[in-house]
Amino acid sequence: MIGVLSVERSYPALGSHVCGMAWDGHYLWYADAGTDRLSCLDVHTGAILQEVACPEVRTGLTYDGTSLWQMAGHPKRIRVIDPADGHIVREIGLGE
Repeated sequence: MIGVLSVERSYPALGSHVCGMAWDGHYLWYADAGTDRLSCLDVHTGAILQEVACPEVRTGLTYDGTSLWQMAGHPKRIRVIDPADGHIVREIGLGE
C-alpha cells in the first residue's frame, strides 16, 4: 500500500495550458502551450524569475542537470534549451 500524500503548497493557476514541468534542483520550470513560453517559478516566493519564448511548445519538459529538454511540434522535434539564457542549444528532429 502506498502512503498517504498531502499537499505541502499550492499555487494559483500557472498558465492557460501547462503541459510539462521540470525541477532543476532550485526552481520549477513549466511549459505553457497557451502562451508558447517556458517559465521559471521560485517555489518559495511564487515569483516568476524568467520566461523564455518557445514557439510550438507541446508536451513534456525535463532537466538533465545542465539543460532543459522540451518537445516541440510541426515538425515534431526535441529542443535542448540553455536555462541560463533561453537559447536553443540543439534540435533533434523526430519526423512527422
